[in-house]
Amino acid sequence: AVTKPAATGLAAPAPPAPSAQDTADCRGSDNAKAVAACTRIIEYGTRQPAAVLADAYHFRGLAHGRAGNHDIAIADFSEALRVRTGYGPSYASRGVAYANRGNSDAAFTDYSEAIRINPKDGVAWSNRSGINLRRGNIDAAIADASEALRIRPNHIGALINRAEAWQKKGDAAKARADISAALAMTASTDFERRRLNDARNILASLDAAAAKPAAPVTGPTSTATPRPVTPPPVASAAPPPAYDATKPQRRVALVVGIGAYASAAHLEHPQSDAREFASALRRLGFDDVIERRDATLAELEADLKSFGDLAAVADWAVLYFSGHILQVDGRNHLLPADAKLARIGHLADETLDLERILDKVREARAIKLVILDACRVNPFAANLAKASGGRSIKTGIAAVAPKGNEVISVCGSDGQVIDDGDGRHAPFTRELLGLIEDPNMDLARLLNGAGQALARATAARALPKLYGVLPSGSIPLKTGAR
Repeated sequence: AVTKPAATGLAAPAPPAPSAQDTADCRGSDNAKAVAACTRIIEYGTRQPAAVLADAYHFRGLAHGRAGNHDIAIADFSEALRVRTGYGPSYASRGVAYANRGNSDAAFTDYSEAIRINPKDGVAWSNRSGINLRRGNIDAAIADASEALRIRPNHIGALINRAEAWQKKGDAAKARADISAALAMTASTDFERRRLNDARNILASLDAAAAKPAAPVTGPTSTATPRPVTPPPVASAAPPPAYDATKPQRRVALVVGIGAYASAAHLEHPQSDAREFASALRRLGFDDVIERRDATLAELEADLKSFGDLAAVADWAVLYFSGHILQVDGRNHLLPADAKLARIGHLADETLDLERILDKVREARAIKLVILDACRVNPFAANLAKASGGRSIKTGIAAVAPKGNEVISVCGSDGQVIDDGDGRHAPFTRELLGLIEDPNMDLARLLNGAGQALARATAARALPKLYGVLPSGSIPLKTGAR
């Protein structure tokens, strides 16, 4: 038995006061330094003015956003607004993060609030013009972009938004004028360079439309002015439909933990990770939970087949995996307990490609979620790399590009390796289990909160990623006891 030390009655020491260097680093451009410094300021809490605390949340959100961790950024901007009500920059920045997650409705609302608070925020006007443009609200897009340019005449993004709007409206001359003005400017950021590339593409489409010969006249001559030819709008992926929590939801899961590898060192955490995560899902009311520990490839494939059958008639399909993942040529391969991988040619024969799992998850009607806690040094990578035949072999988990409305929650950023530590669970799973059974918890808060907690606990050495977009609206976890 473990003997706990006697309580001393002494309160935990207060964290040290943030330094001037912390303030500078928090506002700096080095993302890892900014997250760590802002976190130190945040941990000092209410011993400092609310404006200082709000700024720390805000700048940490900016750092997470620059790193591509948009869901964590959204949570930080929301905290800044909780601490400092009516803080316009956090509304504007949260709008950008929402837009990057594909939630244009939330982004539009935040840009509008930022504009209400500060009507001279030219960037917010420009960003809202972009959403109006994508929604097909052409006149509103032109009006917003024009206001942005009245405030900031050299705003490249606003010029290009307005040019595209003029193009869609059929006014090639005004579109060309805005494109010419934009191309005369020098980009100072990657964003502006991308927008100037957009401008060149718009100009090329205008030139192509102008060069297109008129159709031969076969009937009576008409004096009507021909309508300009404009290219069709580029289709974008449709966002997932809003989640309806009022309807009964059938929820199924496959939970896998593999630690007893036949050809590699034993992993301490995956078995207990899987056992307790599966138990938590059952307590949350999941209808079917397939739980498998130390599975061979044959067992994994059989379980995946059964899981796919369940997912095909379910509203939720959740797959959780703790163990080893190997990334080869940018694809992720889950390693079963009996993997040997004597050579790279055995990869397809002895591992399970993540894409096969995503195919099963995509069959669910509403929530299609994969959770991967496998940001470990892979014991097979070094030997395989010696005779890779030119293939790229890396440790950690490669970035995932969702094809549909699936969501993939990963313990770290692309290729990031996280120390498993010596606790009962791997770090990411520990944070998930610490939140999952809160009776008021919903899915977005669970995934974002666990990611934030791990980033704080590791001083930003671990930056969990969330690929894909969850449906809008609250997605409660608790539906009924099992």
